[in-house]
Amino acid sequence: MRLIKTLSVVTIVLGLVGCTSIRVKSEYSTDTNFSQLKSYAWAADSTEKIKQLNIDDPEFDQLFFSVIDDALRSKGFRKTDARQADLVVDCYAAIDVKVAVSETDTPDSQLSQVGLFHYKPAAGWSVEPTYGGAQDSREYEQGTLILSLVKSDSDETVWLSIAEAEVLHNAPNAFRKRRFRKVIRRMFIDFPAQ
Repeated sequence: MRLIKTLSVVTIVLGLVGCTSIRVKSEYSTDTNFSQLKSYAWAADSTEKIKQLNIDDPEFDQLFFSVIDDALRSKGFRKTDARQADLVVDCYAAIDVKVAVSETDTPDSQLSQVGLFHYKPAAGWSVEPTYGGAQDSREYEQGTLILSLVKSDSDETVWLSIAEAEVLHNAPNAFRKRRFRKVIRRMFIDFPAQ
């Protein structure tokens, strides 16, 4: 299967929803008093990290940062200069090729089973052991987004969230943008109260 080299908007950011699952895991420091933290700034290299993804949508950079800024604002934080920020927002995004293998107990149109005998239209009858059904495999791309909040005065990570989902290259841009917003909402859903 041909791998698509170019990433599409928000797809990385975990192309999430529809038939594919979105997996999100978030953790935070229970020793941190989040009510004392009021401001944030983006890590200096965040923009470069996102540009290195070579996403083919000119609006992606703006969308990426604005959706996360909105999520932080809704939690009571204000964006400020890096020298004055209580927290630094850092990010990492990547795409990996994965293989999904599924097993089915029902024969498909290319394979008929009778005990140990199998009939494949292209090859005819053969004797093979039966291992519980036909297997199907496919390659797909999985996007991973990691967001972390680090205390600027101590470099201590106080919140970390990881989201993973299948990358949907062929989905319309509007769908991918909605999906990205959904991912970010899910990443921040259990964020500690201010």
